[in-house]
Amino acid sequence: ADTMNRAQSLILAERAFYNAAADSLSDHAHDDDDADILSDNERMMRVARDFLTKTCPEVIESFDQHADQKSSSDRYVKIGRNIIATIAYADAIADREEEDPIARSAKTDASFARLVDECRTLAAILSGTETRRVPTVR
Repeated sequence: ADTMNRAQSLILAERAFYNAAADSLSDHAHDDDDADILSDNERMMRVARDFLTKTCPEVIESFDQHADQKSSSDRYVKIGRNIIATIAYADAIADREEEDPIARSAKTDASFARLVDECRTLAAILSGTETRRVPTVR
């Protein structure tokens, strides 16, 4: 019974991440053509900040206090693109007959849970509370 309660709790937590992502996206939606939505860096940053405010505000604090603000801005853009791409993919496959809606929902929820976990880990690394090193690509 305890295992089932933990599993249900995890499902609810992951669903909350999806809801935060969907809300963040709709809060920053435009009526214009969304064909080039991923190239709008300012919008990506707003979506990411809104999502992180709802899911893990400590990440925003860590990014905002980081010495390299260009790097923090790039991280926000990447997070925003991840959110939008995940929702767009879930929407694109929603009408497929062979696609199980419960499995699709679980995958989408897990993608957002992983994003939140990665953001928390990165924030801990940037703040110095985590000792792992992040490889840099130059």
